[in-house]
Amino acid sequence: MNQPLLRDYKNERPRTEKAVTIALGFKGPDAIALVTDSQMTKEGGLKFNGQKIFHIATDEWSVAMAFAGSADLMRPIYGELEWKLDDLEPDGAAVTAAVFMYLEEIAQEFAKKHRDKTIEFLCAVSDSRYGKALYSVRGKIVTATEREWIGVGDSSVIRYLADIFNQDMNARQCLRLGSYMVKQASSYIDGCGGPTQACLLSKGKVSDESNAANHLDASENEKVFRDAFLTGV
Repeated sequence: MNQPLLRDYKNERPRTEKAVTIALGFKGPDAIALVTDSQMTKEGGLKFNGQKIFHIATDEWSVAMAFAGSADLMRPIYGELEWKLDDLEPDGAAVTAAVFMYLEEIAQEFAKKHRDKTIEFLCAVSDSRYGKALYSVRGKIVTATEREWIGVGDSSVIRYLADIFNQDMNARQCLRLGSYMVKQASSYIDGCGGPTQACLLSKGKVSDESNAANHLDASENEKVFRDAFLTGV
């Protein structure tokens, strides 16, 4: 089985192709947070709000996907992963490793079939027995990461600050930071908008945090960003 690739932020060049939306993922010591906007754009410029975060859960593990690529491929890709996970043996290999393998298969399949579509999404896995993982999928490439920004927000200055984010941010800090960033993208970047969607994965469980993400306490934003950048404290 192939090992996940770790993304090298320092040597990576910005992509020339951008998806018209935003999705973020943060892997903290106690949980993984996924946050997206809700706006989708169909060919021809039709804009509407829709579901961008999908999740699968059992008693032992949970998987969530956050999309920023083609709206037409979201549900088919989610459905393909759900179908593959149905065959996963309860006492088999770690779900984190199995999901990485399945994502590689799905990325190869959909990239070959849909050359004109943008395949770009995040996938978070939490297993009560084997730990957690965050994967980024761009086209045919699947990488393991600690924090990720995809879509239009990927072109912002924030992606160049990845190395100085505090790796010890807890679940709530990750959720608040991601929600604030999506809210700002929705306010100032054409192609982002609608209510914020969010979830947390921890100890094999997944929780919908969209309500909390849409009711940020503005007075705490300064503290969140201070905590996010103080890596040595």
